[in-house]
Amino acid sequence: MTVAKRAARAAPPASQARNATIARQQLESLLMPAGKAYLLGYVMDILPAILKALIKFVTTELKRIRADEKRLLEERRYAKESGQPHAKPRVLDGLKSVLPSFYRLPTLLRAIANALVVALGTNGMAISCFLAMAGWRISESLVWWPIAKYYALKLANPATSSEAQTVNALRQARIAATFVASSLSSALAMMMLQHQSDAALQAKKAPAQGGAGAPLLTIDTTPGWIPKSIRPSNLGFLGRRLNANNTEGLVFVVCCAQIMWSWFYHPERLPPTYVKWITNLATMDERLLLALRCIRSGKPLHWAYQSKEMTPEGVHLLGSLAEELGHPYQWGDPTRLPNTAVEAREMAEQARAEAAAKRAAGQEVAELDGFVLNGAAGPRGRGEMGGMPCELVHCGTGGANCYKNALYRWLRGWRMSMAIYVPVHLLPRLLFNPRGFASAPLANMLKTLMGAARSAAFLATFIVGNWFPICLARSVVPRWLPGVPFTFWDAGIGQALGSIACGFSIFIEEKRKRAEMALYVAPRALFATAESAKPGWLSQGHRSALWAERMTFGTAVGVVVAAARYRPELLRGITAAMGWVARPPGRPSSGRNYARSQ
Repeated sequence: MTVAKRAARAAPPASQARNATIARQQLESLLMPAGKAYLLGYVMDILPAILKALIKFVTTELKRIRADEKRLLEERRYAKESGQPHAKPRVLDGLKSVLPSFYRLPTLLRAIANALVVALGTNGMAISCFLAMAGWRISESLVWWPIAKYYALKLANPATSSEAQTVNALRQARIAATFVASSLSSALAMMMLQHQSDAALQAKKAPAQGGAGAPLLTIDTTPGWIPKSIRPSNLGFLGRRLNANNTEGLVFVVCCAQIMWSWFYHPERLPPTYVKWITNLATMDERLLLALRCIRSGKPLHWAYQSKEMTPEGVHLLGSLAEELGHPYQWGDPTRLPNTAVEAREMAEQARAEAAAKRAAGQEVAELDGFVLNGAAGPRGRGEMGGMPCELVHCGTGGANCYKNALYRWLRGWRMSMAIYVPVHLLPRLLFNPRGFASAPLANMLKTLMGAARSAAFLATFIVGNWFPICLARSVVPRWLPGVPFTFWDAGIGQALGSIACGFSIFIEEKRKRAEMALYVAPRALFATAESAKPGWLSQGHRSALWAERMTFGTAVGVVVAAARYRPELLRGITAAMGWVARPPGRPSSGRNYARSQ
């Protein structure tokens, strides 16, 4: 009797402990995904901001260093020509232009610190991810019962249904509840992030109507799940050879083709900051880029070879570039440049005849004195090809040699990319696995440098892949078809080939990164495609576009969360991080490292 009384007295504390454990587990199941999502959103918010600050700092300093080196060379050349004494170049002279970059490092650190603080605000990705995951855990229990009831009604006779059918129906109901709840909460989080006052919306539309201005607030959305493998199709050996990894690379190629074509001829279809980033990365003079657009569309200036409708502004567009590069002004004047090989030969023959007459009169003149392209290298300088000279198109890199231009641009792009990719490869190791990095710092640093070098080679090849086809279309192909006007070659053939070719550089990157790169460029390609189909629909923030973006984002997150919750082995790359966010407390990891998954 005494034992029974003691057990009765002990029962309430045991029940209270059990209730406390259940409450703690429920609280953990609610807060843990939200807290992990906050951390993941914060990291996803600050990494692009840090990368942007690094790119801006590196490109600015490289431009300054190149300008200083050019000025120093000009000073030495002037001193040598004028006979003035000048000091011999020393080994340490090359460091003088680099040292000011170290004094400007506080500017970079302030930009990074500002990014770290801004990401903590109410408009940051972190708070949106937190609310999306918290809303998912809260609403999942609300939508579970109607969905479970629906699946129960689908069973013809629950009393006679097999246990396997019942278990399968319950599993489908769980998956559906997770998908619906996470989709709704993510769409609401997107709505909150996009919400702005009427005045802000008007301020957003004003620059778009003017054609330029501040970047618009856009959220890149794309389905965040890509299958690990694709079934073979009926395409013969192509269908058997194209696996998921190659498909992801080809998606990147197609997206980059759309993006680069838009950058060349329709920059209004891309976010202004993205256009500026590509222009800085390509190191193409904006006057040359504008001239290429004018050749194709005739807007905003008329620019055509041997045209009588040219305005002084159109002539000065590339004439100023030619003078700035140290070439004759007439090299940038399309009214004086030959349009075909026949015109070039006629102009060269006329110049030779005039030079011969001057020599007969006792004057000393060059053979092609008076020829508009006299002094240009290659067939153009000999009067065998029309169009603007390569020296102008290369913007001072590599002279007139297209192969040197490609080589120098690759080396410059690789050097600049290394300054960007070393922190990009190093930061995730320090943030996500600091103990592992500290256990073998030399080996991890070597892996970081090797990965950064490979990524830098990818980006450098991307840059050259965009440039070199333009050179081929202007310098090689016209020799085979000399009768075709050069306006045709400059109006988009080389640019189209470059837009397609540059994307194939993705196959230099590791296989595990191709899907992530494809997911990075896909939203911008979709943005450009939507703008080409319906101009202003996305860029001006039409209400239907906002709702379409919310629905797309919500559906994508719903698919990723459902896969992370019930089939984490389907996720790969950066989306595998959702497995860490959505995994229930106490459940072991699937063993897939999102940073190393193949």
